[in-house]
Order: sequence, then structure tokens, then C-alpha cells
Amino acid sequence: MVMMIDKIEIRDLRHDGSITSAVVICQTQTGQVSILASVPATENPAPDLVAEALRQLQRMPGFRCGTRALVLAPDAKIEITTRA
Repeated sequence: MVMMIDKIEIRDLRHDGSITSAVVICQTQTGQVSILASVPATENPAPDLVAEALRQLQRMPGFRCGTRALVLAPDAKIEITTRA
């Protein structure tokens, strides 16, 4: 079974000294998974936050033992949602 991620949304981006954290929402055609990701602070943390969220997903049961596969769609959109 394959989990195809079509869209990734980064919400609640927070900077706390040397750490950046956010909620990373991975959306598929059938639902979504929300992951809290924290990475070392950089000027553009989005790629690192997405990589950390995907790393956490791959460690979940089903993915870790190989019965499910995690795939990021080639045309997946990544959006950063900021508070108004």
C-alpha cells in the first residue's frame, strides 16, 4: 500500500532561539496527517521541516516495517501558512 502525499502545509511556524518548529500537514486524497517538526534554525527552514516530518512518518508502524510506502508526488505543493 502506498501513501501518496499531494500537498504539504506548514503552519504555526515558530522561532525559539536556535530552533524552528511548525506543524507540518501532509495531505493525501483520502486524508491528512499532522506532524510537529523541530529543526535547527536557518533562513529558509521549510525544506528541513518537510524532511523532518517525512522522517517521522517513515518511523510510524506500517511504514517502518515495510507494509506501507511513503511517496511524495512529483507535483506536490508545499505551502507555508502564516497568521494574519
